Amino acid sequence: MYEGLLELFDKCVFYQEDLESITLKGKDGAEKIVKLMNYFREETLKEMAGIEVVTVEDYLKGEKLEMGTISEIELPKFNVLKYHLADGSWFCLRPSGTEPKAKFYFGVKAETLQASQSKLEGLKKTVMSKVKEILS
Repeated sequence: MYEGLLELFDKCVFYQEDLESITLKGKDGAEKIVKLMNYFREETLKEMAGIEVVTVEDYLKGEKLEMGTISEIELPKFNVLKYHLADGSWFCLRPSGTEPKAKFYFGVKAETLQASQSKLEGLKKTVMSKVKEILS
């Protein structure tokens, strides 16, 4: 069955998704998570991993910024930011509501399994390097 699924993907496209999280304990950790979310919320990211950012969704503000135009998101308000990239990749960040953690979700698509895995690792590495830079 697995080989059959790979054949289907070869005819279409390969999608990969993953999750990273960081634990930041105590009052200092909570403050760093706030700092992290504020940075991403306030900075205008033009690109990530060499790929243009085309849309930013801010679920806390209920806004979607796309090509300089702000529109409303009709979803519940949560402290979540989602970035859509020009090649169909995306990443999302949010603080955990129950633990002293920040969580990062990633999704990519590519023509081959190897290309999708490579793209996913590149996006994760770039985003997490930016996170470490902000927190240091």
